[in-house]
Amino acid sequence: MVSILLVVAVLLVGAYFFMNRGITNEALAPGPDSSLPEGTDSLGALTGEEEAGVLTSPTAAALSTPVAAIAVSISITDSGFEPAQVTVAAGTTVTFVNNGQALHWPASGPHPTHTALPGFDAKKGLATGESYSFTFDNAGVWKFHDHLNPNLFGSVTVQ
Repeated sequence: MVSILLVVAVLLVGAYFFMNRGITNEALAPGPDSSLPEGTDSLGALTGEEEAGVLTSPTAAALSTPVAAIAVSISITDSGFEPAQVTVAAGTTVTFVNNGQALHWPASGPHPTHTALPGFDAKKGLATGESYSFTFDNAGVWKFHDHLNPNLFGSVTVQ
């Protein structure tokens, strides 16, 4: 899996450089008839000293700040998971909420071992109103089921 991600990353970087060959900062600069805000250079970057908390260029900390992942909720009812299939980005936390009357136990497939995605297992039946959350970091299609009602199942596709 890591080797596939590495190959994809190399291809994306190569495609970027291929598509941008020969493009220089001068070619990207606005022409003389462009209107840029006062206090910016020909590329739109802020000029002058830092005033009132405005930085002249982004800091390394600002560039490396991760973006928060989206949270997704799946309802567990006595008749199944709603929605039964979801597609999320890597790093998304999915919360399973028991909205049924019976106990429900969300866990990774296959039943009864829960070995497809280690760690994805509530390890107990959830009472009505209780929830269990799991963060999906690895790309793939991850099947899940209700351990107490194995005929109830679904999947999370992580991209």
